[in-house]
Amino acid sequence: RSSRDAVALQKIMSDGPKVGGLTLKPVMVPIDGIDGASVDLLLLTEGVGARASKAGAFGRTKRIPCITLDIDQVRNGNCAIGVKSTPRVEILVNHDAAAQSGVSFAGAFKMLITEF
Repeated sequence: RSSRDAVALQKIMSDGPKVGGLTLKPVMVPIDGIDGASVDLLLLTEGVGARASKAGAFGRTKRIPCITLDIDQVRNGNCAIGVKSTPRVEILVNHDAAAQSGVSFAGAFKMLITEF
């Protein structure tokens, strides 16, 4: 499932969407090859399970943010930011994982997130 989700996400982002002054260029990295990845942001797909701890360690070491739909990975600290869309859109942030990854939020954005 994780591989299918990664391929779908790569297709969606294939045009290099722009966020502010940045252009996002997706690179699919197998979880077992993450230590050699040259990335500035992790988008962790669902279904990685316990192997997501590799992504968590990588994000902390490289001090880069990790975003996922897999809320369990946010709760256990492997990813700093989680997004839920049902029954309503929620942005969940693991405070400790965010701090260890060097992720911080502007005051106005903090009002939109649930931090734990």
